Amino acid sequence: STQRSIVQECMNFLNSANKEQLKSLKGIGEKRANYIIKLREHSPELFKGIDDLRDVIGMNKREVLTLYCMHTFIDIIDIYIWLVYTVPVLLTGTCTTE
Repeated sequence: STQRSIVQECMNFLNSANKEQLKSLKGIGEKRANYIIKLREHSPELFKGIDDLRDVIGMNKREVLTLYCMHTFIDIIDIYIWLVYTVPVLLTGTCTTE
């Protein structure tokens, strides 16, 4: 689905971006970027889903939302789909689309 491909693209970016690319994302500064890179040395596929953003690097729900909305590969249609399908999951912890 489009929702899953958006999430997967974000995870791929976080798993491969260099320090400067990571720092360009709202919510990721010098400290988090260094931490992500250090963790990736031991686990190259560190990020597999949205929960990993909270569990691995301690991002809160608002930071996750901001990160996704600010990332350049999400266009208006993708943002709409993401808001309709992903935000309820983030807020409630349950998926209502499956």
